[in-house]
Amino acid sequence: MLEVSVSNFGPIIEGSVRLRPLTVFVGPNNAGKSYLAMLIYGLLQSTRSASLDGSLLGALIGSILHHDPMLPKHVLKYRTLLGALIESGEIQQHRDELKLWLDALWQNSDQETPLRISELSDRLRYLVTDSLRQSVDEYIHAFERELQRSFGGRLAELIRLAGQAGPMRFAIKTADPSWELALVSTDNSFTKELPDAKFFEEVAELPVRLGVPTSIASIARSWAKADPEIALFGLIFSAITSLYRDINRTAFYLPASRGGLVQAYKAIASYSMGQMAYGSFEDPRLPSLPGVVTDFARILISVNREVEGRLSEVGRFIETDVAQGSVSVQAEGHIFYEFERVKIPIHLTSSMVSELAPIILLLKHVVAPGDFLIIEEPESHLHPAAQRKVARAIAMLVRAGVRVLITTHSDYLVTQLSNLIKLGELSPERRVELGYGENVFLKPEDLGAYLFEQTAEGSRIVELTVNAEDGIPEGTFSTVVSSLYEETVNLETATSR
Repeated sequence: MLEVSVSNFGPIIEGSVRLRPLTVFVGPNNAGKSYLAMLIYGLLQSTRSASLDGSLLGALIGSILHHDPMLPKHVLKYRTLLGALIESGEIQQHRDELKLWLDALWQNSDQETPLRISELSDRLRYLVTDSLRQSVDEYIHAFERELQRSFGGRLAELIRLAGQAGPMRFAIKTADPSWELALVSTDNSFTKELPDAKFFEEVAELPVRLGVPTSIASIARSWAKADPEIALFGLIFSAITSLYRDINRTAFYLPASRGGLVQAYKAIASYSMGQMAYGSFEDPRLPSLPGVVTDFARILISVNREVEGRLSEVGRFIETDVAQGSVSVQAEGHIFYEFERVKIPIHLTSSMVSELAPIILLLKHVVAPGDFLIIEEPESHLHPAAQRKVARAIAMLVRAGVRVLITTHSDYLVTQLSNLIKLGELSPERRVELGYGENVFLKPEDLGAYLFEQTAEGSRIVELTVNAEDGIPEGTFSTVVSSLYEETVNLETATSR
């Protein structure tokens, strides 16, 4: 489980969230829900931006086997990281230990008792932990870039009250493995708050699992037996992928403005690619688009209609039960909505279809179990009955292994999620009898709910207690309902005189 803490970030004074299979943000407008959702997206994207997702090992091994001198910059950096050690021949001294470790990693990759860095000899332990430290430094730089890209602005612009209230702070804690990263910023960069000594202490007990991509696993193992250099890289990157296990997820962000964006997603994608072509020399006359917007557009334009995703069943449930039609990508990437055998271009459809179309397409063709899906206001432009069905689809995603984070202003959606928690107390047979699918339910431990409570100084994040009996507390909505009822009574009294 990943825990994220912030202070003096945008409108947020302070708060912490623990990301569950389903995480729900509620609260008034301008309280920071989208700010924190975009921060979490940046955290997840940074592992790929920093090449810490395990794919780097394949490039490294390929460079060693083929002696390729023309390496990408990020590969070259890690390739030369151990250059002096390789040239000195010191790796040869650890040949036997490295072979034993690689075999042990291979044999224990699916077992509950992984190997630990503390079991290494002193020299190898230092090499691995120092490589991990350097990977954290690279992750921090990637996070700086991703946060600025996601928001379309400088870090300094994200500090609450322009820094008058103090520096901006972030902290992330992972449970598997257990380690913490704390950062502080007063300008456009981050500084680590925790000393390296504490980091070395934490990672000493890091459980290391095999981090070799399956596509190169067998060749990597056979070559590593002959080449201790490859074995060392395998060990280091198995440790790196183990360290970022809780963070290393493919993330997708569906912004609240998706209904309008889907009308012009091709133009947005073309614009973003044009800006990327100029690198840092962007045209100052053009506005800077947030990265979550350009990422959204690029995902839509890259949807492959030939690929049947593993979550297509959930996408089709939303199509048939909510949109009451089908959404597809046709030639040249045009999106159509088909209703009663008539294909309608997406820009001529209702706001409901425009809102749902990108969700449907991603579930049918892109998102996979294990991914992290962030949806702002999934209830947008939907009738309350349709909102209830979307809540069911969210429960189906959770059961399929997708991590979901939503921001919402809908008491209908929250109430339906609470009912799905109650439904989780029943047997599969009883759920079917009541008209639900076997996998349309939630457990209290699946769900974390957080209220962004506004004050005169800013907002604070309060964790709401979720249980099987009451589900998600609806205090923020019931207060409005009570106020509305009181107003109705007062007006009736006034008009009856």
